[in-house]
Amino acid sequence: MAPQSAFPHREAVEREEVSSEAVSLDDAGDVVNALTSETARKLVDRIYTEPGTTSELADDVGTSLQNAQYHLERLEDAGVVEVVGTWYSKRGNDMDVYGPSSEPLVIVAGPLDGEAVVEEAAAESTAGEDQSPVTAGSGPAPEGGPDPALRDRP
Repeated sequence: MAPQSAFPHREAVEREEVSSEAVSLDDAGDVVNALTSETARKLVDRIYTEPGTTSELADDVGTSLQNAQYHLERLEDAGVVEVVGTWYSKRGNDMDVYGPSSEPLVIVAGPLDGEAVVEEAAAESTAGEDQSPVTAGSGPAPEGGPDPALRDRP
């Protein structure tokens, strides 16, 4: 029988209720820049499903730990994700747990009319098919595929 660690490996991540956030197109530069990478969008999709540590998130989206750390830092700086708790490794090391900063994040072109804009956008995004928070409302890829300049670098 393996010895048990004195550190709790995982505790439930308890979060206060998080309100939706509407960001005007003028103020969305950091958010849009942080989400240009397919890897970053996969990380956000995974985080909205269930909070996780950097290593779990990297494994789940099929990227390296270093690449996940890079994108999580950019997403955190842009206010898309935040550290919502701490778990401990089997060796007792602190591991940040990342979760969404808001539910949902809505980027709005035009004037912001408070919560009404957020509620309307959230209702529209859930009225159709089940869409992820990052890809909701995106149209089909342009003919010939995505712009090569926007592809992830290895």
